[in-house]
Amino acid sequence: MLDNNEGYIPQIGLPNYLGCLSLAPYRVSSESELSETYSRHRCPGCQSLPAEKKDPCACIVDVDAQKISALSTPCSCGFDVPFIALVAEHIESVVATPELEIETLLFHCSVQIHLKKYESVLAIFHNNPNLLQQSPLANFYQAYCFEMGGSAIYALLAYDRCLDLDRCFQTAWHNRARLLKQLGRLQEAQFCLVKYHQLIVNSRQIAASPSEPNAPSSVGFDHEVGGMFGPVRIITTSSLRYMIINQQVQGSFWLKDNTPSAIPASPYTSGFLLAASDDEWGCGLVFGLGVGASIISLLENFLNLHLTVVEIDPQVISSAQAYFPLLAHYQRQGRLTIITGDAFRFIETTRQHYDVVFLDAFEGKEGVPQKLHEQETIDRLREISRDVVMNIICEHSLACLKQHLQRYQALGLVFCQVIPIVMSNKVPSGRAKESAGLSSNWIVSTKKFNPDNGFVAFAADTGYLATAYRRDVMHIRNAALIIDTVVS
Repeated sequence: MLDNNEGYIPQIGLPNYLGCLSLAPYRVSSESELSETYSRHRCPGCQSLPAEKKDPCACIVDVDAQKISALSTPCSCGFDVPFIALVAEHIESVVATPELEIETLLFHCSVQIHLKKYESVLAIFHNNPNLLQQSPLANFYQAYCFEMGGSAIYALLAYDRCLDLDRCFQTAWHNRARLLKQLGRLQEAQFCLVKYHQLIVNSRQIAASPSEPNAPSSVGFDHEVGGMFGPVRIITTSSLRYMIINQQVQGSFWLKDNTPSAIPASPYTSGFLLAASDDEWGCGLVFGLGVGASIISLLENFLNLHLTVVEIDPQVISSAQAYFPLLAHYQRQGRLTIITGDAFRFIETTRQHYDVVFLDAFEGKEGVPQKLHEQETIDRLREISRDVVMNIICEHSLACLKQHLQRYQALGLVFCQVIPIVMSNKVPSGRAKESAGLSSNWIVSTKKFNPDNGFVAFAADTGYLATAYRRDVMHIRNAALIIDTVVS
């Protein structure tokens, strides 16, 4: 249900996505004037200057017998900031390449859209069908033109194709939410809006707060208690229930009939499912509980699996059991055992041998516990378990990931499968300066999974939440296959 808080869908749509584009873009007469104009061009949403500098003189193309410099820069507020300038004819255009021809065509489409020539844009895509197969932005433009022309169903299909190519396309989620709301499909609209807000949070790299970004902020805590690593807080919105410890989200679930469903809203759970999808693990050990996002996902999808969870903070256990009832359901079934204690002391004394250990431990702002970098701990893990799956949170770059993998390899723990938790098929850069300040979840496993094993997440659930989750799993699987070719 869309209430007054969570149902707030600002009418930003395409014009804010292409902020400065209008019927009167900048006009410049020299390259120096072009560079200076770009340096003063602000985001239309938050009015900040571009953090990432590009060269507008390297982006001059010919469109409809005019020279245009057009480029786009991501802003910390969550939008791409476009820049378009009409330049004097004596300024040379860049040499045409196939990639540049695509960009030129897309910029031509954006200009036509702002002239409200929607039929012309649709004709361009009709004559260039290959463009829709490779460009999320092309599908976004097509969807917007269908929407403006009153073809809601075709617009939804085009937004879906856009998101199939790039699950991180923020404005596609937003516009899809707006369109679904207009069609009266309120629950689906709310789902898309929350996905949009999650991406905004990730792009801003800000700590989670009780309210969703860009929406009225009157959502409070359902529950708050002092924990070992800071206040343990349970928050329920109209779409989600999640736990926060020390300003960091410890997992979340989508709501169904005002109760947490089995479908997690935590993307890293997809990585755990993929790691488990190619093996019949019978018993597993889990470090850390949180809200049980990965635990419930595993138990829901692998019916022969029994999990033992060791959680050091009793307040986390009691809070999770009270507000996430599926944990108690699996405890009653005998498939889930929750132990209060230190997981590292537990593995020192246990005589149980496990098929797999899932390492998803959290130690306040320190992240991964230091003991996971000690030889004695690694040796013991190898003694008690056949396979190890770990959630590594580190800088979003291949160079940083390789450092972690090499560190564990030196300790005798060799991870041979990397599952990056990203929503598109883009491989992150290995250059630190391009990744500074960004963090990412990497699910790493000592066992490879077969991508063609036929695994379908939440296969018995035909609802839109499960359908969307399966699409995310598909894209994360594809990203894992891509990353596998560059991490060795």
